[in-house]
Amino acid sequence: MKKIKLENIVDSFLFTFLIALTGFEYFYRSTGLIYYLLFFAFITFVQRKLTFNYRFFIIIIPFIFIYTLHAIFYKLDASIVPGLFLRFLTYYLVISVLAKNFVFTFVRVIYYICIISLFFYFTSLYEPILNFYIDVVSVNFHPLSGDANAYNNVDFNPNILLYTFNGGANEVFSRNSGPFWEPGMFTIFINIALLFSLILKNSILNKYSMVLLITNITTLSTTGYLAMFTTLFFIYLISTQKGTKKVLNYIFFLIILIVFILVWNLDFFGAKIINDLDVASEKGYSRFGAALIHFAQIQQSPWMGHGLNIREIDWKLTNSVTPNGLTNIIRTYGIPVSLFYYVLLYMSSKRIIGMITPNNKATFTFLLFFVLLILAFSQDITTRHLYLSFLFLSICIPKNLKIYQQ
Repeated sequence: MKKIKLENIVDSFLFTFLIALTGFEYFYRSTGLIYYLLFFAFITFVQRKLTFNYRFFIIIIPFIFIYTLHAIFYKLDASIVPGLFLRFLTYYLVISVLAKNFVFTFVRVIYYICIISLFFYFTSLYEPILNFYIDVVSVNFHPLSGDANAYNNVDFNPNILLYTFNGGANEVFSRNSGPFWEPGMFTIFINIALLFSLILKNSILNKYSMVLLITNITTLSTTGYLAMFTTLFFIYLISTQKGTKKVLNYIFFLIILIVFILVWNLDFFGAKIINDLDVASEKGYSRFGAALIHFAQIQQSPWMGHGLNIREIDWKLTNSVTPNGLTNIIRTYGIPVSLFYYVLLYMSSKRIIGMITPNNKATFTFLLFFVLLILAFSQDITTRHLYLSFLFLSICIPKNLKIYQQ
């Protein structure tokens, strides 16, 4: 029993470390911390006597090749190539360690993060408490890696390590960011965990799913709502439960549908979407504007992409960033490597679903892959640690592993 408990703690630590580097306000700007994660993952990999899968090299060779071309043709520092190798090795080792516990660990960690976030979210709706958090507590948590972002020179969001404050008590809509730099990043993790929870529990009426649903609503993320609605709609269509649970699923689906329609028509969300469309042709910080800018950049270098030059290009072009992960991966690596990337993401989705459920595998595989794409529309998540780690799930999870039988 102690061994299992210790294994869960180590798995949770490694996963939390990975997602902290992906998007926690306090951690994500730090470029050196990943080498500490590499160290811890390697020690755990050796301690558990895991076997190295040489298909790792099949996955990384296209990326190494394209980075080498970037270094040569764009005159970038040659260290980007070994740096990429070490990052990919880190992802592989972390996923290898988690493997059979990946889904359980994902749901468990995000569940507890959601509970913490809900506490700070609701208490901070009271202005004196919010002021205490920001003026007294958050000043002790200056994010790692220096002053401000080199390209957009913005202030950091106030945070207390496990929670980031976006908006204030007097604002019409206060949004829950959890520990992430903004709600749109938080909702990515919530929606993936929600999908895993619904499949594992085969019901929406469990504490994990309910906490995840409530937390996702508090993010007020349009993309997050769309992903959540898509997941619940598919679950509703393929549900085979009878009696009370089936009735509750129908009722819950109707409630979510009504809430979604009502929220969609609120001024906050309507203005947000209309503004995205209005500025699409001239600014990059809308999702649609980012896509237009990215397509133009893809045409300039369709086969090789722009590599690490993209941030500098964005800043010179839009005085901002261009957050659309679907097209960002293409303009970074080029079309061939990006297609390879999406194939790996689909294969990993298929391997995860095959591990956690014996039913509707094709439907759930499509759903997971589709939700991952929806979530990537509003963030540059495809080039961040979480999604890059996903690429290795297809080779790290044993093909015949069925955790639903345990």
